[in-house]
Amino acid sequence: MRRDGDLPAGIGYAVDAGVTSFYRPRGYDGQRVDVVTQFERALTTHSPLRANAWARGRLTAYRMNDQTLVDDTGRALGQLSPRAARALAEGGVEVKTALSRHYRVPSLFLPVLTREEGESDLVWEHMIEPFARLRATSDSTNDLPLYDEIDRIDGRSVATYGVASRFLLGDGDDGTPFEALRFSAEQSYNFDEQVINDHFSDIDFTLSLRSKWGLALRGLASYNVGDGRLMGAASALSLEGIRLPFTKVSGSRLQAVYRFVRGEVLETAEGRAILALTEHFSVGLNGRFDFVGSTFVESGGGVRYRSGCGCWAVDVGVLNRVNPDELQLRVEVELTGLGSVGSSPLFKTSRRLAALYGVDRGYRRYGW
Repeated sequence: MRRDGDLPAGIGYAVDAGVTSFYRPRGYDGQRVDVVTQFERALTTHSPLRANAWARGRLTAYRMNDQTLVDDTGRALGQLSPRAARALAEGGVEVKTALSRHYRVPSLFLPVLTREEGESDLVWEHMIEPFARLRATSDSTNDLPLYDEIDRIDGRSVATYGVASRFLLGDGDDGTPFEALRFSAEQSYNFDEQVINDHFSDIDFTLSLRSKWGLALRGLASYNVGDGRLMGAASALSLEGIRLPFTKVSGSRLQAVYRFVRGEVLETAEGRAILALTEHFSVGLNGRFDFVGSTFVESGGGVRYRSGCGCWAVDVGVLNRVNPDELQLRVEVELTGLGSVGSSPLFKTSRRLAALYGVDRGYRRYGW
């Protein structure tokens, strides 16, 4: 379930809650409840410096069907708690500004950037956006019965700083400028602990190229200055709004992602296809392949039905994961303008790749 809105005194809020009942062929079965609540308020409104403060809380609780902890030979090692929970609190402040200027777009590039005819008067808007963030996270390393990416979070205080360079082209479909090119660089300083004998993180470089044709290429690379080498990289190629040869519906999308992390000896490829068969019915498949283990570590698929009025939609499908080892049945009901309930099997986005899409990576620095 997702819901957001505004409170008095200029405070915005967002709530994301989920209930999962999981079955693991190897491991322990049970149920998980996860609730995330965030509040945000702008500190400046008419200043060249834009600043906002935010606070986020998370509660994760488990109910285990199996409590006996065993090793690979089946020998009992102890008892798990039938119920376990942990809370996480986080807050921060972000400050940024923007400098911009305009350029006329050379007509040579117009066929690539836009599919509209007669747009020869389009201009670039180039924006340079320095930013800085300060984040404090509470410690949450409780001995929970399951271990996945939301279970163990180390408390830390981190300062992040960087700059983004964006090229905006004309107006998008909703009247806002269309971001065709984005480049950013950022680094963090961890006040509490060191990574590779340094309080400074790797420098993250991101690049995004988009076209109004629906084609997009995004990349992320992390370079460690102290070690003098590339620590990890990811790239994503997507094509959205395409039309299948045997249909007249233009809502299909394809996506492929490649990622490697040097320190974790990790190399994976992800793929997703969502095919709009009619105006109301779509099917989707997704999977993630691990080259190191030569196996699929995640796979799934499902169907989506959208009502004729466009006011509601239902997604139903399954997701099979290796780490943690569980099979999930996912259902999401989306009500236009009101939010959604459940979790979609079709539009799942890996949190580890969120930086590719310019999304804040949340509680910790994922991947490398």
